[in-house]
Amino acid sequence: VYNVSDASEATLLWENGAEKSEQVVMIPAELDGYAVTTLGDGAQNVLSNNKIASNFVLIPTSVTTINERSIYDYNDTAGWVFPGTITTIAENSLLSSQGGVYYVEQGSAVESYVATTGKSSAYLTPEGYRIFTVTAGENGYVQPNGTYYLPVEMLDGTYARNISIVADIGYKIASVTIDGAAYDFLN
Repeated sequence: VYNVSDASEATLLWENGAEKSEQVVMIPAELDGYAVTTLGDGAQNVLSNNKIASNFVLIPTSVTTINERSIYDYNDTAGWVFPGTITTIAENSLLSSQGGVYYVEQGSAVESYVATTGKSSAYLTPEGYRIFTVTAGENGYVQPNGTYYLPVEMLDGTYARNISIVADIGYKIASVTIDGAAYDFLN
């Protein structure tokens, strides 16, 4: 569920609950054509009550603001990945979410936030992550979507994530491209 601002940007208010069973929680970068730039409105949790130990939470590069109470009870999380695009992170944005390493960009707002909390952090350096982009062409959508940083600690084959690829009514999925290789579905 989300709100749209006058600038046609989305504030994600809460997820549908399916993320509670994912090894890799990926906040979507776009919903119905609106860029998700803000997590939470300070009144309710976007993500809450994680049920998977040692999962990762990935924030897309579209997000610039994380408001208070956005994430609650993610204590068993192995890692949090915050891109440098985040310019504002509220003091109480991650309530009861003490676990895991906070992957941050040096000099970022999130680095400053983590320093005040005493949480464990690591820098996102070019040799320490891979860029992962999920997009859809015209006449369909993919969820989650966006550009994410994946720490090399996630790339050992332990972590998996379901991605939904849906064609609009009257269309079919022609192909999917993974790591530059196209897989065709139409003959």
